[in-house]
Amino acid sequence: MPGLCFLCISLISVKRRKSFPLQMHQLIKKELTGCSKYREISTEKEISKSDEKTVKKRGRPKGRKNFNRRDVELSPYMTVLQEKIREVKSLISDSCVPKYFLFDGELGNNFALQMVRQVNLHLICKLRYNSQLYLPWQGEYSGRGRKRIYGERLLPQKISNEYRVHETCEDGVLTEYFQIEVRHKKFPDALNVVIIRKTSVSSGKTAHVILFSSDLALGWDKVVDYYRLRFQIEFNFRDAKQYWGLEDFMVVKEAKVRNSLH
Repeated sequence: MPGLCFLCISLISVKRRKSFPLQMHQLIKKELTGCSKYREISTEKEISKSDEKTVKKRGRPKGRKNFNRRDVELSPYMTVLQEKIREVKSLISDSCVPKYFLFDGELGNNFALQMVRQVNLHLICKLRYNSQLYLPWQGEYSGRGRKRIYGERLLPQKISNEYRVHETCEDGVLTEYFQIEVRHKKFPDALNVVIIRKTSVSSGKTAHVILFSSDLALGWDKVVDYYRLRFQIEFNFRDAKQYWGLEDFMVVKEAKVRNSLH
């Protein structure tokens, strides 16, 4: 259905617990086409099926290159978002200096983190529930090759109690909070991860959420609190529909589409 798409940058007050929209930008589909993502590209041609059956040799495959995961190529959408973040920071530079950028799970990837770090902000976001996280390597250096940085894999369902920082039990649901510095193979640097795990006392079923921040010094309570404050932005969308007529626009466009179909 035809409609409008806007990018809204808001400033969230931690003390007042409210979101204040500062800039609105309409996203046009033509400007966002040709999205390119960071990926490893081999200079060689695609390996034929006959080559795949051969025994793999030791070492790096011919034509493979190393890529700096901090030097990412931003998609058109993230380029526009980064530009608007810079404009907002310049707009409020005389009154306050923001430190964190909040976003939902859509930006829970390395592209978004590097985009935010390029404007001198820390990202607070959410990872996929099945993200592959690894503890930092604690063993000794073998003396050969590159030093290992990935330890054993971290499973949220079986995480050690030594990382538990808080727990509550209400209405038959046990809520546990774990904070730990981990590694993710898609990110070049360590992440400050907070895992919220809920367990039903009666059935034993569990569910978890993985929040993360690029600020390794940020406490678990701040990570959770700041991410919860992101929901205040939803009230801006509600007000846009009630007072700015965006909901009426959708109704008018729907009527036009139906008339054209008839």
